[in-house]
Amino acid sequence: MLFDYIGDIHLDFWVKLEHNPVKMRKNIYQFVQSILPDHPSDTLFIAGDFGHYNQQSYWLIYYLKEVYETIFFVCGNHDYYLLTKNIKKKYGSSAKRIDEFVNKASLLEGVYRLDGEVYEHKDILIGGADMWYDFSYGLKRLGLPYQHVYEKWWNKSRDSRCHSGLLPTLEHANREKEKVKGMICDIFISHVPPLSAPIEVDYMEEDIEILSFYLFDDSNIFCEKKPLIWLSGHIHQKMNKTVDGLRYLSQAIGYKDTEKGIIVPERIQTFDMSKL
Repeated sequence: MLFDYIGDIHLDFWVKLEHNPVKMRKNIYQFVQSILPDHPSDTLFIAGDFGHYNQQSYWLIYYLKEVYETIFFVCGNHDYYLLTKNIKKKYGSSAKRIDEFVNKASLLEGVYRLDGEVYEHKDILIGGADMWYDFSYGLKRLGLPYQHVYEKWWNKSRDSRCHSGLLPTLEHANREKEKVKGMICDIFISHVPPLSAPIEVDYMEEDIEILSFYLFDDSNIFCEKKPLIWLSGHIHQKMNKTVDGLRYLSQAIGYKDTEKGIIVPERIQTFDMSKL
């Protein structure tokens, strides 16, 4: 089976939030055209972080659905953000913002949010969930005390200020793990990558300790059988590497940043499962 994959889209960094909905939809359509591969397959996996505004995220998936027969997606930490007073007043909690987006996107035929479910698609089992970081990189890999990691997260991560109504970090992580524990699937999709993923730590130029809130401990997730492919996002890093028989994939669009010369978005990638 051929499939396409992308994540960490962060649409509002590439397409301005417009009061004129016609103009905004036109700009989103043009953005979608710019990230498509030359020969799209009929299946797309999205590893979360659509953006900060539901009205943009919906039209993004709408125009992608014009290209793809089937879309599976998970949500990312930025999809839970409530950035302004008006947005906080409208939704009240991050969960209600997610619910609005998922409910509307799911009305599109062939669009599925993965939240602990497994779907059979072309004789392939597709499973997944958002997942959440559990500070395990700092606690287990670096041997840091919990309070140090927590304070680093509180001071460095916007999640601590832009989420509302979510469970405390470790409780949230454990709840996500329970959704998928023992899951049997061929392809697993999550926003947050596992601790087992072959992350290039050198790209964390600022502070390697912040990987504590980019990964989670997956050691007890797949008890019977590992998936063939694990697709994730969150780290804004390309990944296509096999470790112990498991292929790890990641393809991030990330943030537009003119100062760093990032002015053209990365494109959706295609993977051929026959090459495993």
